[in-house]
Amino acid sequence: MIDYVQVHMGDDDGIEFFGGTTDIRHVVVSGAADDSLDWDEGWHGRAQFVIVHQHADESDNGIEADNLDSNNDSTPRSQPTIYNISLIGPNDELGEQRGAVLRRGTWGTLRNAIFMGFGKESVDLRDEATIAGIDSGVLAVESSIFFDIGSAGDEWFADEPTDGSDDDDDAGFVELDYFTATERSNSFGEDPMLVDPYNTTAPDFSPAEGSPVSQKAASPVDDGFFDTSAQFIGAIEPGGEDWTAGWTNFASE
Repeated sequence: MIDYVQVHMGDDDGIEFFGGTTDIRHVVVSGAADDSLDWDEGWHGRAQFVIVHQHADESDNGIEADNLDSNNDSTPRSQPTIYNISLIGPNDELGEQRGAVLRRGTWGTLRNAIFMGFGKESVDLRDEATIAGIDSGVLAVESSIFFDIGSAGDEWFADEPTDGSDDDDDAGFVELDYFTATERSNSFGEDPMLVDPYNTTAPDFSPAEGSPVSQKAASPVDDGFFDTSAQFIGAIEPGGEDWTAGWTNFASE
């Protein structure tokens, strides 16, 4: 397991997994020049208490997730389980960043996430091999908060191309219908009230008093890895310890 790690202002992806079963906890990826959390080729790990903090200059997706490019149905298939993650975009309303791109056959479970500050859209599911995981129950994005997305702050999902460009061959799958379905337990437009999440040199990702992050949270899997007491959405417990304090560094150079 990888625990208590920060990757700050890297020139490419922050953390990328090429298969395997590595687990991560208490991880901060800040100012990555490309994607912040990236996985490919069958990653089957677990993650809890993760913060993605993107800057406005060269950053791309908060999460970019694939199975195998040459064979989207290759096994073992990428299928991580992630709880308690805060995905913070650069708060640039004209930016092209997405919170997460799930494509090329990846599956997985993502619960108790905050998506905020992304100029393009929150989540994009891109192909039929990925979409197939929804029907079979092995792909889920649930019990999460979506806030301050798109140029108007409430443009959760971008209009999709109809010509097959941008690797978006998802057979007409409509993200808005899926993510807003009652059984997903997702919240849209509700401010998670993080103290200072967009500050690039001295951020504070803690929820302020009165934050709604303790509502609609899913119970983490009781498998010996996940902290099942984390009954809240996002990476930091409201009123609890700020686990980023004292060891992270957000210097601009």
